[in-house]
Amino acid sequence: MFRFEKADLPGLDRLRPLWQAALAELGEDRGGFEACREALCAGTAGGERFYAAVLVDLAGETGRDAGFVAVSYDREASCGRVEMLYLDPEYRGRGLGRQLLKMGLSCLEIHCIREKRIAVPYGGGAALRLCESFGFRPQRVECLLRS
Repeated sequence: MFRFEKADLPGLDRLRPLWQAALAELGEDRGGFEACREALCAGTAGGERFYAAVLVDLAGETGRDAGFVAVSYDREASCGRVEMLYLDPEYRGRGLGRQLLKMGLSCLEIHCIREKRIAVPYGGGAALRLCESFGFRPQRVECLLRS
């Protein structure tokens, strides 16, 4: 059994372990969790809003955070993006990623956001198929050269 719990910016530290696991799985650093949190805080200071939902596995005694979705949006510009969606590998293949994405997109819908974006890592076939099943279409491929 699972439930969703809200995590706002002050409670964002709760997402640290999952967020770091996502960055490690992607092979990205992006300055780590702290840099991501600072960027989100800076965006909200500029008028953007932030929402996160945490998927909690209630099977254990204490409940375990199994995944999360984080979205940001600008009501004036009517644009929003899924900043990060991550599901612990142990929970994949059960439709839970779909539920997380649906939760994030419903937040954007509630706030009348017309333009929705999500970034999918190159080679993320399952993630891309999930996004396409919601109507997203690839727009561009961004390449990175590390030196």
